[in-house]
Amino acid sequence: MPVSSPLQAPTLADPLAARVIALEQRLAALEAVVVQSPGGGVAIVAPAGIRIQAGTALSLAAGTDLTLACGRGLGVTTGHGVTITAGGLTTFMSGSATFTMRPSGDIDIAGNKISVRGTGPVVLEGSKILQN
Repeated sequence: MPVSSPLQAPTLADPLAARVIALEQRLAALEAVVVQSPGGGVAIVAPAGIRIQAGTALSLAAGTDLTLACGRGLGVTTGHGVTITAGGLTTFMSGSATFTMRPSGDIDIAGNKISVRGTGPVVLEGSKILQN
């Protein structure tokens, strides 16, 4: 088996050299999409899609803020329940419609036309039910 010397360029006939070349190509591909900023942050930038898949659990955590942004639709699908817990104000907005929940327990629903429908009884409970 040929062995490359320090003075000779490695050839593909040398199995170790071939593995090194393959690893260097894979590293170059990773370096093309993983970028480190001067402040210590890391960005993954791909010209097409990125897929993250976990066999069991996947967690995202941020010490301060976490932002999700997409140019089109966002879908969330779960086989069980969904829980969103916020220590402060929570607002869902779509156009001029808003659904706001406050830590005090107050809930505001605002929109042009608000419909409440039920296939069974619709029950309103409160210390006072106010009407215009």
